[in-house]
Amino acid sequence: MKAVERIEQHYLLRQLPQATALVGLDGSLVDASDSWLALFGLPPKNYMEANIFKVLEHVGDLKEKLSNHNTFSFRHDLGQANNRLWLESTLTPWYDEKENIIGSIVQTHDISREVEKELEIERINAILKQNPKWPKWVAGNMTSKPKGYTGVTKPKKYTKSPCLTNLM
Repeated sequence: MKAVERIEQHYLLRQLPQATALVGLDGSLVDASDSWLALFGLPPKNYMEANIFKVLEHVGDLKEKLSNHNTFSFRHDLGQANNRLWLESTLTPWYDEKENIIGSIVQTHDISREVEKELEIERINAILKQNPKWPKWVAGNMTSKPKGYTGVTKPKKYTKSPCLTNLM
């Protein structure tokens, strides 16, 4: 029987399609997938010099949340106004083989499409609320629609065509 070849963990992590990073207790970047490094614009060769607190410097209370050793998620953005990415990162405690916490596992998802849809809905609602010509329930000022409103206009009553009555 052929012996199973053990693949280095570093190599496996680098290939993950989901942006994933391993962070030490001090915030130092221990290892990361190529997709995570590319997402944050970090060079693949010098990523060990990176620190999660510098990479995510605009995220408030990050040190405090990490010190609690609980899983948590947060939304943040990356880039300029015309080329902005919206991301959601989840940090989970990272354990060694003796179940001691040695850092955090960071997984980051691109949620730009969802955030853009949410912002568009907010813009539409703001426009509807500002337009006095719309009924109040359309603009979101009322909690329910008017009595009897079904959302569909009533069809006109069907009248027999004189042509059809002659054929019968």
